[in-house]
Amino acid sequence: MTDAEPPEGSGDSDSGGWFGSLFSTTPKVIGAISGLIVAVSGLLVALNKAGLVGGDTSESKTTPVNTTPKPKPPTDVFSEFDRRNGKLFFEDSTMYIQAKRPHSPVVVISNREAPRDVVMSTQAERKTGAYDYGVSFICRRTNAKNYYLLGVLPYEGRYNIAKYRDGRLVSLAHGRSRYVVHRKVNKLTVRCESDRPTFLKLFVNGQPIGRASDGEGLPAGDVGIRVGTNERSEITVAFVGFKLRAS
Repeated sequence: MTDAEPPEGSGDSDSGGWFGSLFSTTPKVIGAISGLIVAVSGLLVALNKAGLVGGDTSESKTTPVNTTPKPKPPTDVFSEFDRRNGKLFFEDSTMYIQAKRPHSPVVVISNREAPRDVVMSTQAERKTGAYDYGVSFICRRTNAKNYYLLGVLPYEGRYNIAKYRDGRLVSLAHGRSRYVVHRKVNKLTVRCESDRPTFLKLFVNGQPIGRASDGEGLPAGDVGIRVGTNERSEITVAFVGFKLRAS
């Protein structure tokens, strides 16, 4: 039986029964029934106005559902992904980047079109995995073989400002700094400014620790973050408060 079919024994299949015999009654009976129907109808109208019956509307039948909306990512600069060598995901106000393979850094490129002269900043902290890890900013990226890289290796307290030119890495400035701390949060800021020469500056925990200039320069391009490790272990780095703005 379907919803479109009448149930067995329904009045729809029988022309007799009480509904047919109604027309064989006397006019008095018919009049009495009519009066009863009018009285009952009036009572239902009164009860409906009082809010005791009726209310066959979507509002009266709908029960509010208390749902918690999915929190928005803390930044619209980057999007979640899961690749073979790593992934990016959000939890509350924190962005996590995980590098799954040694010697295969995860490069995350911004969704936004970055200005040529740009300032980027964030808090970076190793959460799990390898201790030998590097965190770098990318700027002026025209393709996978041409961009600037400004980063730190907290385990050894080192920093590096470099340029990839046609796939070849050239260090423009590097060294050690006591401001690059291990097993703690490092607040990183970089500035990529001007052209021919291009000026590159790296700040860690509020202190300027490295600067370089590139006479050839690179044109405006994408910006991003790179996370990697050389150990035989994955690494997860947490980022809080990422900011991107024109210089």
